[in-house]
Amino acid sequence: KAYVKYPDAKLEICAVARDADGHALGLAQLGFHDTPGDWELPSCMQSKPSRETGHLERLVVGTNARGKGLGTKLLDWADRVSRERGCKQIKLEVVS
Repeated sequence: KAYVKYPDAKLEICAVARDADGHALGLAQLGFHDTPGDWELPSCMQSKPSRETGHLERLVVGTNARGKGLGTKLLDWADRVSRERGCKQIKLEVVS
C-alpha cells in the first residue's frame, strides 16, 4: 500500500546500476523517518528509523557484476544520500 500511495518517495531513494546496454546490474534502496517503510519485512521488524538513521532496505548485486566494486559504489551512494538527509548512521537488517 505504501508504494501505491507514495511511489515517488521510494523512487527518489532508490539507485539502480545498469550496464551500457541498459541491463540492471544491482540496486540499493533506502528508507528514512519520513518515507514509507519496507512492506516485505516481517511485521516484528517494521519500525521507522530515527531522523539520524537511514535504513538500507535493499542492496542487490547481480551475479555477473560481483567482485567488480559495484556493491561498494552502491554503499557509497547510500552513505552520500543518507548524509545529505542529515543521517549519522545507516541501519542494515538481514533476513534469511
